[in-house]
Amino acid sequence: MRPERLWIALPITDEHSTVQVGETIELSTEEIEVDDNRTFIKAFTTATETLFDLEPWRLLEVAPIGATVQVSLPGHPHHPYWFGVRALRVLREAPAWQALGPQGKTVLDLVMQAHDITAWQAGELAAHWQLASRAVWDFADHEHIVAVVDAGRVAACQAAQVSAVNALRGAAGDLSKHAQEAACEAVRSAIVAEVVRDHLSAEAARVLQQPWVLVFGAPRRAEHPA
Repeated sequence: MRPERLWIALPITDEHSTVQVGETIELSTEEIEVDDNRTFIKAFTTATETLFDLEPWRLLEVAPIGATVQVSLPGHPHHPYWFGVRALRVLREAPAWQALGPQGKTVLDLVMQAHDITAWQAGELAAHWQLASRAVWDFADHEHIVAVVDAGRVAACQAAQVSAVNALRGAAGDLSKHAQEAACEAVRSAIVAEVVRDHLSAEAARVLQQPWVLVFGAPRRAEHPA
């Protein structure tokens, strides 16, 4: 079924970044070739699958014009949220943080904290993650994997985690490889728990964020308007 509305995250460096509500974006290609992503605009049925990184972006709800096909993207399996279109009309602009889920502002706060992390904090994260009960952790880890897929927030989760972990590795350079990976797991877990908090049990969210909370305190949360 052809979707009537889709979402795109448009980098502010994109040639179409100044497009306004009511205007159209159209490629010059004559037809969509599903194995060549230069022939289509990547659009998604949910805002939380639009991100590939955390470079500044505009989040736009759009209406496809003309041909619309379901596509696979290079390096990714076929996914039900992903479509390719040759042209689209901008319906509205939403707050950019909504691409990271209902608690997107809090997710961005966590990422920014990870970018400012010190070597001592990285070591503490690693130590707390290593002390966590593996049986309890594995249960929470399984729950979050299911939640990320069911909620359609794989892209949101990956974009936030990659940005945070890349920053953390710089601060954790003097730690052992094992400790570095432990610290990275603590950061990944804290972020995913926030991205899909509304799809997790309270206990799973608590377990996933416990190493982070013991070092930084509980994330600051607020109810954000849709």
